[in-house]
Amino acid sequence: MYYTDFTVEMTSTEMLDKALQNSTPKKYARLLLEGAEIIKQLRRERDEARKAAMRWTPMADRPPEENGKYLCVWQGKSIETGLFLNGHFRLYGENKDRLVSHWMPLPELPKETNEDE
Repeated sequence: MYYTDFTVEMTSTEMLDKALQNSTPKKYARLLLEGAEIIKQLRRERDEARKAAMRWTPMADRPPEENGKYLCVWQGKSIETGLFLNGHFRLYGENKDRLVSHWMPLPELPKETNEDE
C-alpha cells in the first residue's frame, strides 16, 4: 500500500523508517506506545463487532439488511439455514417469514492451520 504526498510515494515501512530517523529515543518510545494502543483498540473493536454479529436478532425488531443465507429459528423449534431474498425468508422456495422468530448471520468458516509452520 502506498501513501501519496503529491510528488512522493512511500510505503508504510518507508514512512516509519523516516519518522524513526527524525526521532529521539523518547519520541521513538512514544510512537511505539501509541502504535500499540491503536492495535489494542482495533482488536477490541474487531472482537466487539464479531460478538454483535453472532447474536440472535428478533424478526419483530428488524429483518436482515442484505440478501443472503442466515441461521434462523423456525417455528420456535429448530435452527436451520434460511435464504433471505427481497425482504422475505424462504425455505424450499416458499415464503416462510411468519415462521421465523429470530435470525443471525452465518459464522465465518474456520481458518485452516498449517502444522508445518
